[in-house]
Amino acid sequence: MSLIYQFYSGYYPASGGIETHITDLVSYLNSYDFQIITDAFPGLPLVEKKSPNVTIRRVLPINESIDPSASSLKNKKIAFPYRLIKDLLRANNKKQYLKETEYDLIHIHGMNSGDAISRFSFLSKNDFLLKYYTDFSFINKPKIVTIHGLSSLMVDNDFIKKIELDYLDQFQNLICVDKKLYNYISEIVKEGTSIYHIPNGVECKRFKFSHLNDSDLLHIGFIGRLERSRGISFLVDLIKNVTKNTKIIVIGAGNYNEILRFSSMVDISAISFYQNVKYELIPDYIQKIDVLFNPVIAEGISRVTLEAMACGRPVIMLDKGDRYPIIHGKTGYLFKTNQDLEKLLDYLKDNKEELSRVGKAARNIVEKEYSNDVIIPQISKLYEKLI
Repeated sequence: MSLIYQFYSGYYPASGGIETHITDLVSYLNSYDFQIITDAFPGLPLVEKKSPNVTIRRVLPINESIDPSASSLKNKKIAFPYRLIKDLLRANNKKQYLKETEYDLIHIHGMNSGDAISRFSFLSKNDFLLKYYTDFSFINKPKIVTIHGLSSLMVDNDFIKKIELDYLDQFQNLICVDKKLYNYISEIVKEGTSIYHIPNGVECKRFKFSHLNDSDLLHIGFIGRLERSRGISFLVDLIKNVTKNTKIIVIGAGNYNEILRFSSMVDISAISFYQNVKYELIPDYIQKIDVLFNPVIAEGISRVTLEAMACGRPVIMLDKGDRYPIIHGKTGYLFKTNQDLEKLLDYLKDNKEELSRVGKAARNIVEKEYSNDVIIPQISKLYEKLI
């Protein structure tokens, strides 16, 4: 049986979309052996057998910066040199492990750089460390990378563009999870690179359809990391202007600083706030809401949009670029300004029967086009081809 490495630094509890993507992938494809290579996380074993064909290997030193329970001191500026040294050691250990072990294919998700390495490189305007630790050219096995997002699509910065282009040019095979990424990367990478558009998939058996709750209140949910790219400014404005017939439920993920920052921006007592909820509980939380608010700044949709749609919950997104399968008024809703959002929510409060209709259409399109039964076989065919 072929052994495939899944390489992702942030594979840890409640980390979000990429962890779920990998988990679904290795659970679905029982014809391969998998090893997930990631950062060591406080309280979790360095080697963990998740199933007969899946092993997680967590590489030291421990990465406290991704731990929401880590002390505030470890996340302050004074501790930055400490975090940088640990990031350098960990990145080096992961590269060394790849050099010393045998496998048939490696599937990479994101760069092999910790937050401190990236921050140091951007502040110093020196890409030496990033280029060294994100260099996978030494791997002489088949390799493929999934691009879940690029900073250069959100920030107009030549330094970032160069780093990301150098990274992409290492790979002969790339998967893009949305059309915007696919079109952008097709224009900038070297000729002859094989690029595939394979969206994120959803486990539709886990995220089951359910009818809306019978309540006079409009229950609006937010699920995601409490960071700028998730459209937190729109969420903060929504909470500050909440009306009496609305209830807001926030399931926020983040480290100590991100949660503290969000808590200082809004009146937590005015909402239902849950932090770093276990992923297996997310379907239960989705079924408690009537509509999901997911105002991500970048183009694309993100996994939680598909998960909510699979449960029959319409999603409200910022009207920016390609948001398919969100079709305004048919499978979800789009808004451009806070005023647009306010009008939309006022309308939905009085028309919950429309939410039911739109929710059913949302479930149908996800089940047909984004189910794991549709998406994961496409990745399996790539594995077969490369191996």
